Amino acid sequence: MTIQQELAAARSDYERRAGQAKLLATQYKATIAEIEELTERVVYLEQIASLLNMYADERQAKVQGQIEAIVSKGLQTIFGEDLHLRIVTKLVGKRSEVDFVLVSKVGSETLETSIMDARGGGVAAVAGFLIQSVLVLLTPGLRPILFLDESFAQVSSEYLEPLSDFIKELTTRSPLQVVLVTHSEVFGDDADRKYRFSQTQGITSVEEIPDE
Repeated sequence: MTIQQELAAARSDYERRAGQAKLLATQYKATIAEIEELTERVVYLEQIASLLNMYADERQAKVQGQIEAIVSKGLQTIFGEDLHLRIVTKLVGKRSEVDFVLVSKVGSETLETSIMDARGGGVAAVAGFLIQSVLVLLTPGLRPILFLDESFAQVSSEYLEPLSDFIKELTTRSPLQVVLVTHSEVFGDDADRKYRFSQTQGITSVEEIPDE
């Protein structure tokens, strides 16, 4: 083998290994992001379960019905599909456990999916936002405000406009305030106030964007 052939073989091997390294790095980042999303989802579901467990049976059923109705309406409005949230409360030993199930219809079939496994089209992200909203609104003494940082990055683009409209309607009809950090321009039309953050040489600047 000539020096040129050895060099070509070494370059080819290097490029192959570099490609594998980049792929592993991408997969690692995606895995970390998924773990963070699932961890956040577990936290707010546990908060809802704790809220439900605070009430006696009669009051619990009423609160559960409110949560199911609001989240289901939001999912149907945003995705235009027959989606419902169903909260299943069961007794395991002496401890009450709560499961969250998304119910959808495909043709004549009814599908039930754990909210932890629902990912298509950003359904889980939207359901998470809706559940957090209900949690904030129903928890006594809690200031009704949500701070969201790119919470809808996984939502498909065709659903962003109805999502923005729904958030506007929700904040208009309730005391809830939403502060959303996003790169998407879609939400700007429905925002009461808009700010642009930029950074130059390590200095962050904030500029209010006037309504057009």
